[in-house]
Amino acid sequence: MKLLLLCLVLGGWRVQGSPSGEDENIYGLKGELADFPCNYCSAYGDLYFLGSEKNRDSKTFVLYWEGDIDHVDRKYMDRIGSHNNGNVSLSGLTEEDGGWYQWDCDGKPNQVLYLHVCEPITNVTVLPSADGLHCNFTGTSLSVTWRMNNQSVTDYSLMSGDNRTLLVPQDGRKCGDYTCHVLDVRNRMHSAGLMFILISCGECQPGTFSPTANL
Repeated sequence: MKLLLLCLVLGGWRVQGSPSGEDENIYGLKGELADFPCNYCSAYGDLYFLGSEKNRDSKTFVLYWEGDIDHVDRKYMDRIGSHNNGNVSLSGLTEEDGGWYQWDCDGKPNQVLYLHVCEPITNVTVLPSADGLHCNFTGTSLSVTWRMNNQSVTDYSLMSGDNRTLLVPQDGRKCGDYTCHVLDVRNRMHSAGLMFILISCGECQPGTFSPTANL
């Protein structure tokens, strides 16, 4: 699936070359920012880009410190934000920013991070399917959940396709307002809904779409 090739999706999926052990995954959306936590340096660390192959021999600096003065590579100028806790953020993300990064503390390699640059969630809609509802969207999601009449749907036997399709019995018992909720890699929720209304003979049929909402 194309989305899984673009970005690691939590819940057991891993991208080839993703970190393991003491390495750490970090996530950002195209055009937005990602945070590079510096967890183990007692003072400000130096940040290097290792590329997609984790090649330490050809690393290029992103940011390094000389006394109290920081030096930023031209490629990252105006995109780097440094914080009092030693962490760094990189804004305006592109696919080329994805790959391995390394924090050096006191001139020694210390922490390795892998940045996944992901597609943002857009165009969330709920569409009728042959036997229920389908949550349609573009972008990379961490999870998809459903609510009926503002109550969580917890019967996962009714869901398929990474929870994007929800079986809705057509006997009138499950008429109501359904919403799907899509969580992106920055832990922001995107939602849309569709009402199943009761008609004659105790059957449901799709009603009017609810407005799409980004929470």
